[in-house]
Amino acid sequence: MAFLEQYDFRMTIGGGPGTSGMMNPMMAQGPCLSAENGTTVPNPHRWTEHFNLLALDHPIGVGFSYGTMVNNSRDAAMDSYDFLQKFFRFYPPLSRNKFILSGGSYGGTYVPHIATVIHQQNLAVAAGRGQPGSIRINLESIMVSNPMSVSARRFPFTLCNVPPMYP
Repeated sequence: MAFLEQYDFRMTIGGGPGTSGMMNPMMAQGPCLSAENGTTVPNPHRWTEHFNLLALDHPIGVGFSYGTMVNNSRDAAMDSYDFLQKFFRFYPPLSRNKFILSGGSYGGTYVPHIATVIHQQNLAVAAGRGQPGSIRINLESIMVSNPMSVSARRFPFTLCNVPPMYP
């Protein structure tokens, strides 16, 4: 598993809400792309060439994730943090790598919440107040693409300035 230590560790979250984290790796970032004839071809721009890539179905209830459903971003972020703690215990070499958290569309609104929880828990671990056995997550950066944010402010602009689409 020495190869795991060569690359930064990147976790991606789907958009939606309700889109699987596998959507991005399957459509753009992963090792293969779908060809027009129904086969797959190597992706020349695959992120897996430069990162250890994990796609997380987030929050609980999306894709293959299961557990107790939550109804706010803070609790959903804590679920992601708990998952990462278990993941890093299972793959200790990755816990030493730089960790990059990314999400697009509505997933871009989850990323800051998860990053905040990671930062707060890292501070608690450093101060000796973390859960026993907690692993410090080496959060290097976050990436958000086209996050859905403050739609109430954007809607009037869209309503008044975007030309209508007709068939």
